[in-house]
Amino acid sequence: MAGLTVLRCAHESRAANKIMRYDTVRTHRNATAAEFSACYQPTGPSYRATPGTLDHWLTERYCLFAALAPNRVVYGEIHHPPWSLQPAEVDLRRNTMIQRIGPIHDKPVAHFARLQEVVAWPIVSLERAMTALA
Repeated sequence: MAGLTVLRCAHESRAANKIMRYDTVRTHRNATAAEFSACYQPTGPSYRATPGTLDHWLTERYCLFAALAPNRVVYGEIHHPPWSLQPAEVDLRRNTMIQRIGPIHDKPVAHFARLQEVVAWPIVSLERAMTALA
């Protein structure tokens, strides 16, 4: 989506049985060095998140936002069927991608989902959309 910061990286992902492994190293010129390495796997049966739960709030998003500048926010509407989720277990081996915000000591909230088809509309200025609604 336009407006999201994208930095070059070397990335490798692989699957063995039900375990997925992701390894990423930031290679973008003049960017702060960063690495991410984790394995994850589903640990239970598929389910649909119930409205009003944290799972539902985290996964059933139908609008994406990006800040192009501190005073310029854009958004794009999306549509997709409800996610078919599975509880998941994560082995977070290394994560310096978010080092600026400090260490994370809590166990990650994790879900596993297979492919999700999504339809996306063009991005729109949030300010223009709010003016049109006024």
